[in-house]
Parts: sequence; C-alpha cells; structure tokens
Amino acid sequence: MKNKKVLVIVIVLLLVVVILGASYALWTTTAHQDGNNSAALSCLDITYESISENNIELNEVLPITDEAGLALEGYTFKITNNCNSIVRYQVNLETLNISNDTKYLNIDYLDATIDNEFIETLGNYESTTTLLSDNEARDARIIKEGLLDKSSNTSTNSVIHTLRVWLDKDTPTSEKYAQWRGKITINATTPTEDIIYDTAANYLTNVVKPTTDELVYDGASYTDPDTGVEIVDNNLRYVGANPDNYVWFNNELWRIIGVMNHVKGGENAPSEGETRLKLIRDESLGNFPYYEDCLEENMNYDAQTDKWTCSSKRYNNNWPNSTANEILNDLYWNRRPHAPYNGYMYLKTGNQTSFTWQDYKTEAVDFRNSGLKKVYQNMMETATYYLGGYTWDNGGTYDGVTMNTKQYYTAERTNQGINNELTWAGNLGLMYPSDYGYASSGSVSGSSCRNIVLSTWSQAANANCRNNNWLFSSAFWQWTMTLRVDYTINVADVSISGNVSHDNTHIGFGLRPVAYLKSQVKIIGGIGSSDNPYRLSL
Repeated sequence: MKNKKVLVIVIVLLLVVVILGASYALWTTTAHQDGNNSAALSCLDITYESISENNIELNEVLPITDEAGLALEGYTFKITNNCNSIVRYQVNLETLNISNDTKYLNIDYLDATIDNEFIETLGNYESTTTLLSDNEARDARIIKEGLLDKSSNTSTNSVIHTLRVWLDKDTPTSEKYAQWRGKITINATTPTEDIIYDTAANYLTNVVKPTTDELVYDGASYTDPDTGVEIVDNNLRYVGANPDNYVWFNNELWRIIGVMNHVKGGENAPSEGETRLKLIRDESLGNFPYYEDCLEENMNYDAQTDKWTCSSKRYNNNWPNSTANEILNDLYWNRRPHAPYNGYMYLKTGNQTSFTWQDYKTEAVDFRNSGLKKVYQNMMETATYYLGGYTWDNGGTYDGVTMNTKQYYTAERTNQGINNELTWAGNLGLMYPSDYGYASSGSVSGSSCRNIVLSTWSQAANANCRNNNWLFSSAFWQWTMTLRVDYTINVADVSISGNVSHDNTHIGFGLRPVAYLKSQVKIIGGIGSSDNPYRLSL
C-alpha cells in the first residue's frame, strides 16, 4: 500500500508439540486395517531440530509485496522419524492469545508460505484443533502435512521446511496497531490405515484394489487419429452407488473418478502421458449456462423486477470461450466474484421447461471464500482435456442416440467438431459422458451397463445403470465436457432421469469441477468414506 503505514506487531515463536503414545487407540486394530499393527506399535519417535539461529520477529512491520515476502530469511526446521515405520506429520501454525485488550490482526491479512511452494493467507489454510491449551491459543491452521518413513530406499525419514510470514500488501488501515503472535506445533501420529510411502495412484492400485470390488479396470482404448496407433488406457475407476472414493480437497468433499493412464499436459510429463488421479467435486457449484453471454451495451436492468434483459444474447459450444470455462478457471480458480456487475452475474432462473428469453435475474457469483485454495491448486497440474464429441439422430458412427460408454470414450478423443480443437490444456474441466458410464456397476439382462446405450438409461428397464452409479444425481442436471460436433449450440449433459442427453448451451445446469492431480501426490490418511475421506499431500 503506497503512502500508508500500518503498524503491526508480528512475532513467531517456535514450539514443537508431538503427540506420541498418549492415545493407545492409534495402534488398535480397526475394521479397515490389515496386518500393520505390529509395525506401528513398535515405534513412534520423531525429533525436531531448529536450523535457523533466531526466531522470526517482525516488529512494527509494513505491508510488503509477495516478492519481498519470499525474500525474507524465514525460519528453517527439520523433522526426523527415528523409526522403521511410517509416521504422518502435520505442521500447524497456531495463533496465540495475548491479552484481553489486544486488537488482534485478522489472519486473512497475514501471508504464510512453507518452502516457497505457494503463498496463501493464513485464514485460507485448513482450520484444525489447537494442540496448545485453550488459554494459550485461539486458532490453528494446517500449513503442511506429509509422511516420513525410512523403511525402504524409496522413502525418506527426515524433512526440512522453511516458514516465511509477512503482512499482506493489501492490508487495510483498519488493521493499524493490530497484533499477532504464533507458534509452530507438530502433530505426529502412526497411521491406522495401510498407508504406504508411494504415489496415490500406486496406493489405490496396489493396496486398495485387492481389497475391494469398487475399483475396476475399464478396458478403455481408442485409435489415435494422428498416428493410427491404438492407445490402450485401461483406467482404474471407482464404480457403484456409493463407493469409498471420497477425498478431502479444498476443505470440502471431492471424489476420485479413477486412476487415469496416459494423461498428457503436465509440465514434465512424457510424450505418452502419465498416470494421474482424476477428481470431481462431490457437489455442484450451482446451475450455470454452459455458454451464454451478452455484450455489456446490450444489457438492461429493471430494478422493479430484479431482472436483466438482453437485446442480443450469444450461445455457443466453444469450450475455451465458454461461460463454464470462465467460471471454473477464472472465478473459481482465482477466488473472485464476477466482475462486470459488482459481484453479480446474469443467470437463467427456473428450469428449461419454463425458460423464457427474458427470464433473467441477478444472482451472486462470488468465490472469494469457496474458490480453490492455493494448497490444493499446488496439488494439481495442467492436463489435456478432449473436446471431441457426437452427432445426434443422424445414424452415423458417433450418433449420441445410439452410443454406449465405450463408443463415447472413442468419440471424445477422436471426433473433432466444427467449433473446437480436439484438445484443450487447462486446470479444471468437466466430466465426460464416458466417465459417467464407466462409474456404473449395474447390469441389464446379464450385460454390463457400459454396453447399454447411454441415452436409454432413463428407461425403467435400465434403472440398474443409473441407480448403481455414484455420479448420477436426481437433484440436478449436469453439464459434461463433450460437445455436439455438427451443431454449435449443443453440449452433452446427464439428466435427472439418468440418461445422457444434450441441450442448448444457455440452459442452467450443474457444474461439477474436474481436476487431475500431480502424479507425485500421496494419500497420507483416511479410508475414502464420507466421514473419513482420504487426505492428500505432496
């Protein structure tokens, strides 16, 4: 902030609180544990070493830029696991009580980073229970999680971290003379789950799959349209009505679609792609048009009816320029409101059957609190999404009226349309019709639902297909990533009746963000249930 002084007392004291054998329940057998009790019981012992000579002390500081914050000396410390078993560690930054008359700094204005991986305000880190007494601490945030293991050559038994904190450059003058003091606490536990020191993909493939029928290889393949070479993906997917595929992501529940092979687009990915987890948000962000816009000069607002009218709306199924892409990869990704109308966006009201051309209302679109936190963005990586698609009711090879899951999988990756490139590289996308089809564990007359035409899943005879599918929702229609290739205003969707259909892009349907994780992400805890979801870490 130029020409504005904000005096804030910021002191970081370093303390280690290690939870060791206080709770025998950490080592007792549970229904989800197989044979690792003796190893876990043998040892739980970590040590903490301060590498920096001095604590961080920021007195009478001014707001600074991120570049200046990253250049601060920081505080460096080392955590070592002295056992031959896995230890899960959690580094917290706890806000301390000072005095009754203290004006406390709003932690949304305190920036913190571990190892300069990313910058996040302290208030956006996940909240957790304080390890200090209630009298000593008023808030605790998880700033790092991980595993330590020295039992194999592929694991590590120690880790060095450096913490930096500074006052955000946009701190308002209302925080003048506020104070903040904090301590680092470290919580170390032995996992009760069969956690291994390996990637999440390998963990699900080698540890979880042998114990469940909820993970199934899909046998998917297609012929590359450029090279003519058959690409055998054979992805490992979660199937069934409600499998244990929940994951704690962005401080909310997401779900794992599967372990996907040959995913392209990562910064260091080989040309043939790599194996990465594919996630989808458990709930929709809300009902939005896939593509609808109106030039600002054509917008008119009627305060009495609280409606926008537009003299010339535009509809299209071009994904890069779509409303859905803007919402996911700009507003949601960057945690900001819709800009043109003071945090409001003109959206369709009602459902498609009652839609009228002037039926618009202002509805808040503001992701400042619910958008993607930096710690979770850091676990993701750009991926290649496919924009191939279908025709409709023309009797052709890729006719959406007659295609099953396998045929959609091929069409998505090979059948380019008149309005899009075949691929798009980005952070967030939507599910494919094939994702929906492969998620079913149902069968009809002895035939797997993946062989049943997706447009017929709403029929009573095919109820097993939708009722045994965790991606199905009877509460809201869902947009997909897949486009009609011969007509520029249609996109495939999943209806509340369970079939794959298609509609015009101006209709408001549910958006469930899809993301591909970095290949090195690990599962460090949880069993995948909704009340004990998997926890992730780099």
